[in-house]
Amino acid sequence: MRYLHIIILILLGGTVSSCWIEAAEDSPNGPGEPDPIPYENVSSSNLPTGSLSGSSMNALAVDIEQDGDLDLVIASQGPNKILLNNGSGEFSILSNSILDRFNFNSQDVAVADFNGDSRFDLFFGNAADQTTSQTNEFYLNLGNVSFSNDLGQIPVTGISNSSLARDLNRDGFIDILIGNSGQNILLINNGNARFFDQTGQRLPSRFDLTRDIEVGDITGNGFPDIIAANENDDNRVLANNGSGIYLDQTGSRLPVISAIEETREVELADVDGDGDLDIYYSNVRIFESGADPQDRLLINDGQGVFSDVTTSQLPQKTSNTFDTDFVDIDSDGDLDILTGNFNGGVQVFLNNGAGTFTDDTENWLPEGLNPRVVDFEVGDYNGDQLPDIYIAVFDGADVLLLRKDQEQ
Repeated sequence: MRYLHIIILILLGGTVSSCWIEAAEDSPNGPGEPDPIPYENVSSSNLPTGSLSGSSMNALAVDIEQDGDLDLVIASQGPNKILLNNGSGEFSILSNSILDRFNFNSQDVAVADFNGDSRFDLFFGNAADQTTSQTNEFYLNLGNVSFSNDLGQIPVTGISNSSLARDLNRDGFIDILIGNSGQNILLINNGNARFFDQTGQRLPSRFDLTRDIEVGDITGNGFPDIIAANENDDNRVLANNGSGIYLDQTGSRLPVISAIEETREVELADVDGDGDLDIYYSNVRIFESGADPQDRLLINDGQGVFSDVTTSQLPQKTSNTFDTDFVDIDSDGDLDILTGNFNGGVQVFLNNGAGTFTDDTENWLPEGLNPRVVDFEVGDYNGDQLPDIYIAVFDGADVLLLRKDQEQ
């Protein structure tokens, strides 16, 4: 889960804190009556579902139109898409876009102002195989929701499963980190969206099947570190030496496990409120027959050394988690966990404030909501300062859940 995404969640954490439901005894339905489910499925009325019936692999919420509301950029198995928000959480698809000309197998999208013109540009990581193009997509934003095709500005190809936009060498310009089936790639931006492959100078030489990459200062020294989530290899910790060179320190920072771990995504968040970043691994059993699909929670000691507290602090979970987000969904001042499951649906784990979580899904989400979730994006889509949920669905129509204001 990604830099702009983390910013949105942080902002939401501050804006929704005064807007949550009252206790059951003060329910608007009367004393002793439970509050209604906070989220409503508005997909049929608010989404262009006919244009979203393929497989959406990743979604990012960003104000592409620069009109004050959150739009959505969708990486798809097919032409990628942009959904424009009318400000009330009703979306229409951007038609006749240059994105429509390409039909790659996009797995991830990174959005940032790469050339310093205050507009959001787009990078799509494409997980092509040997029979299709291994070209990633790059588009510069021309304004007025128009883009130019600048594929030639990306100097590498590959089977790319994940991507992240972040200033990794601390020069003020947004770089691109790509998680590959093979060597991961670091592209350094010269400030004008011209990228130079500095993988050999900055990353360890290692051929993994990386499904996701996250960046954050796990060691507390002020420099961004890299966490790589791998499908059939050990997950890796790459620590920044202070000069934008990353050293593999997995053995000294992560606990050793005996089980096979097939990780689909990694997230960083301070789940226990002690000021440092902890790790959540979203695990599956899909391609590795002996893999343990239990998600894992690792707690940071403040110096970037982690202990596994899965058994004591996380519910048992083996439903093939493809995505995890942290958000203070119950507005009590700590970060809760939302997980998106390929086996179907979203789960809500509430934090007790010290990093121990309990499953409270049934009190939050509509019954019968069981799409094959690949990714989801939390954001305030209708301007009421409450967190809504957009779900990217594999082989089916995407889903939009709007949070209901239960004080009305």
